[in-house]
Amino acid sequence: MSGRSGGPAIRTRTREELRRTRRPRAHSCWDHLYAAPLWPLHGANLGTLARTCDAVGACLTVPRFPWVPEALARGNTLRKPLCTHWTGDPLGWLARQRERGARIVGVELADEAVRLADLPPARQPTVMVRRMRGDPDGGQRLQPQRGRGRVARPVQALRPALTP
Repeated sequence: MSGRSGGPAIRTRTREELRRTRRPRAHSCWDHLYAAPLWPLHGANLGTLARTCDAVGACLTVPRFPWVPEALARGNTLRKPLCTHWTGDPLGWLARQRERGARIVGVELADEAVRLADLPPARQPTVMVRRMRGDPDGGQRLQPQRGRGRVARPVQALRPALTP
């Protein structure tokens, strides 16, 4: 009996083959999907979120806090720059996005949340606001981050600031 199975053979790629299949440059702004951690904590790791945005074609919107460039660099292994929008007024930016017709979705990680893969694709410009401690709701403590890959309830703190 031979050691070969009838399935496809595993083929590894050389570094040069991988390099040739990568995008030659960063994608331009598609103005459709935004990840917006608008109130990040000092020392936060925004680099992993940047990699996810790059993978799905989303833009990243961050505030102009002095520690944000360092937070973006932490965990970011992208070789090309990400489409990053900077704002000095997070609530004003959100209000302008809503006025132009974008859907604002507040998310947080939670065990009982809807799985990200179960959500329908964004059919209109959409802003995903990531809730972190230090948000304008008074910084209430979040639940432990055990629900990775899940999107939860709308963030209550954003509603008063965004109601028409």
